[in-house]
Amino acid sequence: MTKFVGTELKISRAKSHIRELENQIVDYIKSKPFKVIVEKKIGSSNHLWTLRVKHEIPMLFAAIIGDVIHNLRASLDLLATELVEFSGEDAKNVYFPFGNDADGLEDMIKRRRINKAGEGVVDIVRSLKPYIGGNTLLRSLHDLDITDKHKSLVPVAHYAGIKNFHMTGASGPLLTIENLHCGPIRDGMVIMSLPPAGNVRVGQSFNPSLKLCLAENAVDRDDGLIQTLNKYVKMVEEILQKFKDHLG
Repeated sequence: MTKFVGTELKISRAKSHIRELENQIVDYIKSKPFKVIVEKKIGSSNHLWTLRVKHEIPMLFAAIIGDVIHNLRASLDLLATELVEFSGEDAKNVYFPFGNDADGLEDMIKRRRINKAGEGVVDIVRSLKPYIGGNTLLRSLHDLDITDKHKSLVPVAHYAGIKNFHMTGASGPLLTIENLHCGPIRDGMVIMSLPPAGNVRVGQSFNPSLKLCLAENAVDRDDGLIQTLNKYVKMVEEILQKFKDHLG
């Protein structure tokens, strides 16, 4: 067995779940789950561009997201265990430490027993800043894993415009509604209230571009769901590489 085989297996499982989720998302988007319908605004000549939901986001997505997060978080605990084992110490009850702040991390380094791996390893752990106000992405992985134990990590949909559509008036183009972004979206949400256009009628519907995002992610809400999960994978792989380099 090679060094860090347990850690690498967990990362590999997370990648496999992301591929599964990506395929599921493609199928969901193909089902055209949302429509933008042009509706008459009562008491006004304006048209309301309103989102209507045909198919809610499948709960299966939340289960797969939870599997990704758990495997990545577990890979860090396995990494801590393997680091202590490589130092020749007993790795019982060893975990990767997370703190509420820099001082709290020092306490957790001892309580999670990763200090048994040696000062060089502890220095790397400190440099990763796995605490609130330190490494935001790393700390959020830990927090998401805790959240998933109590409620499902259900993604949300964001409206991202309507491809290849231009509103026109008597004198030419009025508005291009591509590359817009708002969300999370819900059934009945009014995207725009606009004057009538020459190429739009009440009751007309459009298939909007959608972006699925992780609702619990506070790191970068502009990232799509798969992009966010891949960021976590890359981060964990980089952490693993730091310890590989340390051990030579």
